[in-house]
Order: sequence, then C-alpha cells, then structure tokens
Amino acid sequence: MRLRISVDTGGTFTDVVLLDEQGRMTIGKALTTPNRIFDGMAGALAVVAEERGQSVRDLLAGTDILIYGTTRAMNAVVTKQTAKTAFVTTRGFRDTLTLKEGGKHGPNDYSYDYPDPYIPAATASRSTSASAPRVKLSNRSI
Repeated sequence: MRLRISVDTGGTFTDVVLLDEQGRMTIGKALTTPNRIFDGMAGALAVVAEERGQSVRDLLAGTDILIYGTTRAMNAVVTKQTAKTAFVTTRGFRDTLTLKEGGKHGPNDYSYDYPDPYIPAATASRSTSASAPRVKLSNRSI
C-alpha cells in the first residue's frame, strides 16, 4: 500500500486525510471554494503536502487511492438553492425527505408549524425493486 487520501468538501471547509504506509495520518483543511470546487481541494492537499515536505504533484504520484465525498448536493437541497429537483428512491423510502426529523429544531416541539419538505412529495418517485427506476425528465429517460 502506498498513500491513501480521502477528501470531503463541505459547505465551509474542504478536509483531506492522508494515510501513509506506516498507518500515520496527516490532516489538511482549506476553505471550500464554491465557484471552483477544485481550488479548495487543491488548497487542502497543499497543506498536507507541505506538512509532509512534498509537492502536491509528488504526493498525488505516490497515492494509490483518492476518495472524494461531498455534502454539496444535500446542502443545496436543504437551503433550497437548486433547480427544480426530483427525489428517486426505492420502495419504502419515498417520505424520507418529507419527514426529515433534522428539519425541525426540536422534533418533539409541536408549538410551531412543521417546515415545508425539502422536495415536494409530487416530485418523489419510488421503485418497486432494489434497482434504480427509470425516470423521465423532460424528453429524456435516464
């Protein structure tokens, strides 16, 4: 095993965790750059590379696997900063985003109205199998 890198781009920070051959971790953090997401990733990689005394190029050349994850899509849904959005899920989970216990400040506080769903139920679609359903968006199926 050579180097393994994991990158997480969040709404505010981009985090990088590197695991080397000896099992040592190096952690880097940089501000997320929403308009050019790679800049935040490159910044966090530069922090890790500098701490290891390497260039980013050499760091990546010695990497066997790079895993990338992000909360950007969910953040966009939660803050309602998306285009018209549909929710496609398997049977039994259609109401996941409607029920959203995380959507209320106090799930058991009934003194105020329940918030609007992240995605309207009319745009939720479910599959009757464990495989993904075919969805028609405009004139194309995916």
